[in-house]
Amino acid sequence: MTETVEIATALGRLAGRREGGALAFRGVPYAGPTPRFAPPTPSAAWPGTRDAGVDGPIPPQSRSRLAAVMGDFDKPQSEDCHSLTIWTPAADGRRRPVLFWIHGGGFSSGAGSLPWYDGATLAALGDIVVVTPNYRLGPFGYLLAPGLSPANLGLLDQAAALAWVATHIADFGGDPDAITVGGQSAGSHSTLLLALLGGMPIRRTILQSAPLSLAPLAEGRAVELGQMFLDLLDGDPRTLPAGQLLAAQGKLAAAIARPGDPTPPFMPVASGALARDWAGALDEVAAATDTLVGATAHEMAAFVPMTAENRAGVLATGNALFNAPTRDYAAAADAAGRSAYLYRFDWLSPQDGRGACHCLELPFVLGRAGAWDDAPMLAGADPGAIADLTRTMQRAWIGFVRDGDAGWPAWRRDAPTALSLDTPATTFAWPL
Repeated sequence: MTETVEIATALGRLAGRREGGALAFRGVPYAGPTPRFAPPTPSAAWPGTRDAGVDGPIPPQSRSRLAAVMGDFDKPQSEDCHSLTIWTPAADGRRRPVLFWIHGGGFSSGAGSLPWYDGATLAALGDIVVVTPNYRLGPFGYLLAPGLSPANLGLLDQAAALAWVATHIADFGGDPDAITVGGQSAGSHSTLLLALLGGMPIRRTILQSAPLSLAPLAEGRAVELGQMFLDLLDGDPRTLPAGQLLAAQGKLAAAIARPGDPTPPFMPVASGALARDWAGALDEVAAATDTLVGATAHEMAAFVPMTAENRAGVLATGNALFNAPTRDYAAAADAAGRSAYLYRFDWLSPQDGRGACHCLELPFVLGRAGAWDDAPMLAGADPGAIADLTRTMQRAWIGFVRDGDAGWPAWRRDAPTALSLDTPATTFAWPL
């Protein structure tokens, strides 16, 4: 029989479930029902005891463009998607370090509540609290249309979720003064932007496969894309069914697609606090927090399978977008007296042409048992190798969240040490 555990928060009581060695609280609202194209509204108290044993709906979205690599999912969708999933060893008043982890998906797909990103194992092994937010995606989260939709609503969702965690996580056995914010791909890009907003409770950062050379969209370009999107709609965008907006997003993505360019049509915009020089902004964040940062060896092979003919081009594109700027980020941290624990994920997918591709490291850090069993990128892999590398990576991520030490030397210009995440994992020199 599943054990139910009730806790009290300032907003009301929650009934979570024990899952393995952790308590899970699902579908926890961090914002109230929010009208389309409006900033998130504050979460309100609820009467009685709220059932936190069921995931909240995921944001409206189309099929992921990386389903052929990661696998697919089918979950209930709703624009009322402002919820958190929280895993804790115990809601006992202790002050445990917190990992606030933001999913990727090109700002157009995914959800923190997916089984792929289950944090129960990390919470139990590390005696930490793990939190994953759902946030608005695509045109619902990143359309800029003056008079209709302000910029960066999805980012504002994330900021609201992080502020909620800082206010309430002590009720779940977490320490609001020890929050590590991190994520993968779009989630790591979001981590950087949250740091730039200022006033966010960020103690450390984790950047997995951050497209660091990809600056937020210029405001003028975002307005242009927004108008192109609106021109594809037949009706009032405030009242059309969500599916019609998603269909128009697909048409817009096809219209602006360029070979080797994974930039989505809707993404964060250089507006307000983000309207600034991107290189300088990266240096500022690198100087503000210690970081666990890295990339996969063949990032772009997730989007374009490698062949003998295109291998050099796939590697060059991935190096320019991910790997080289990741080392530059480590160098900026070192210059500012910060520690950047640099890694490169080198374990190879058995899937033909994928190598060590974008997203391949995810199953080794997070995920419910069996959640990744249908992932094409893992098909035919040695279970023993997966288990070994999982232990290595989870120890490193936990060590960084708990103590600020991933377990190998931080990158220094005079000693550019990085960890090759493979079986076995080994350190190597990875200079600029």
